[in-house]
Amino acid sequence: MTNRSSFRPFKPIIYFGVCIDNKDPLGAGRIRAVNDVTAGAEHGKLYGDAVEKVKKKDKQAIAKKQYKAWDRGKDPYLHNPFLPLHLNVIPNMNEAIKILYYDPENNQQNAEYIGPLTSTPDRLSGDEYRSGRQHTSMGDRVMGQPSVMDNSDSIGVFPNADDVAIQGRFNTDIVLGMSSKLPQPQSGPQPETRGDNNEIAIEPYPQILLRSSKFKPNLEVPSQPGFNDKMTFFQLSTFPSTLTLEEKEETDSKKEDSPLSILIEYDVNIGANIGAGGSWPGSFSNGIEENSMSFTVYKMPYKATPEGTGKPYMSANFSRDTEVDGLELIYEFKSISTPLPTKANQIEFINTQLRNFDSSNWTDFLKPADSIVSNGTWTNPQYNFNFNPVDDMGLGQKMQNQPHPLYYRPGPVLRSFLKGEESSFYQFLPGQYEEIQANVLNYINAIGLDGVNSEGGGLAFTEQITQRDVKTTETKVKVEKEKYKENEQQGFIVGGAEKIYLFSHNSSDINGKILLDDNYGMNQVELIKTVEKNTSPMVRGDQLMELLELMSQYMMSHTHTYPLKAPCPTCTDGTTTNQQLEQKLQEAKEKMLNKNIRIN
Repeated sequence: MTNRSSFRPFKPIIYFGVCIDNKDPLGAGRIRAVNDVTAGAEHGKLYGDAVEKVKKKDKQAIAKKQYKAWDRGKDPYLHNPFLPLHLNVIPNMNEAIKILYYDPENNQQNAEYIGPLTSTPDRLSGDEYRSGRQHTSMGDRVMGQPSVMDNSDSIGVFPNADDVAIQGRFNTDIVLGMSSKLPQPQSGPQPETRGDNNEIAIEPYPQILLRSSKFKPNLEVPSQPGFNDKMTFFQLSTFPSTLTLEEKEETDSKKEDSPLSILIEYDVNIGANIGAGGSWPGSFSNGIEENSMSFTVYKMPYKATPEGTGKPYMSANFSRDTEVDGLELIYEFKSISTPLPTKANQIEFINTQLRNFDSSNWTDFLKPADSIVSNGTWTNPQYNFNFNPVDDMGLGQKMQNQPHPLYYRPGPVLRSFLKGEESSFYQFLPGQYEEIQANVLNYINAIGLDGVNSEGGGLAFTEQITQRDVKTTETKVKVEKEKYKENEQQGFIVGGAEKIYLFSHNSSDINGKILLDDNYGMNQVELIKTVEKNTSPMVRGDQLMELLELMSQYMMSHTHTYPLKAPCPTCTDGTTTNQQLEQKLQEAKEKMLNKNIRIN
């Protein structure tokens, strides 16, 4: 026999095969199968439906009295399991297998199989032989599926490579280990983390996990099923240390924050009278003594989000350097014509306008600059009003009567000097930048509102001088703290499902007997019709203790107005009442009894 890709002699030890029947009448794990050499193969590769081909040959053999299916020593398609029966996985009909012969020259005797071959774990329930050979030389034309490792929703759905597991065909498995909870390779999805620094807080520990319906099928990408957060499972875990929770009281600080409503920026254009790219003249040593300036009021926009819904800029998180896109202009004042206002004039104008706006004094706010600073030099000032009518009523309506919370700060040019960012627009002489930077700082520090602690800018959350910052409330809360006791193991047995039934064959049959029809599990109808009816709900111990304590208090403190009369509505302790006891008894059926966890 020759290899299909060359003329080199090909003497296989293991053959590709296909299971055509797995219903061994002896239950010995045998199957009927064909290999790719003897079953009508074309150049060593099966074609067509192997099962139907063998069925036709079986009919011919029976007619000729040559053999019958499953006849030991006669059926040419009979294969024994290579693995011991208690470890063997029997393939389904039409699944790919590997075939071994004691003597490769004689494929009529002692044929054994291993299988099935499965391309992806979501196909454990059955994988047609062609796709099952995907990862072999016979599967070079099989289209690959997206990897389960590339989907974060599939974490833990199938056993981790570092664990030992037995996987069932229909969404079940037994996992001996817990490696899926440990840090994974960076190329794949990561498990959950916890802690302030997002550190991995899980160490290896012994675990046995039995799972049923562990994933939800993904119809769009079958190879990437999502995990089922309501799987039916049974878990045995042992941890090296004992964990307890201690309740402690801490102070919880919470800011009563609101979206920022207004942003005010003041700015200058240092050396505006200097030509583009020009050098600072040596005589201009006073820095920003006479410069163009601006004072602008903006309405804050919503911050863009990936979802496209937008969210507000919150007051407590806003700062001098917060970047904002989409600001809506409300009012703008510019003085850019020479002769320019002095630094003192500019500072007085900015501080006065801040106070006018802060106090909602729209009448004074809208006055011209020479009325606000009468002794200043204001040459052809420019105003830009984005409200109508341009009067105190129009401005108030534009503001929607919400001038707060507001934040004021230096504009982009002044902020660049605060950050120490030298301009590429101007050419500075040695030492000149530092001199101007110091002068800028003095300029900014002269700007402010009463009650705002930061100089040159900050938050005015309200008009009240004593309430400029976001109010912080402190409350005492009880929090649980983890406490580990080293070198003292802690084991858990956990069962989870929609309904949990526990019954003993030796328990007294108060509700009726529970008889098993067979020992291959109970079907859904039997569980609901028989077990549900013949079991009783479990009692929640904490709820029972509350009722017993209330009954004890009532018994010890109740009184009667006269002998043989009904008890008084309120007991002598002043808190326990007949109504409380009656209500607790009425709630017991729902709160005390867990109807989904039942025993006999």
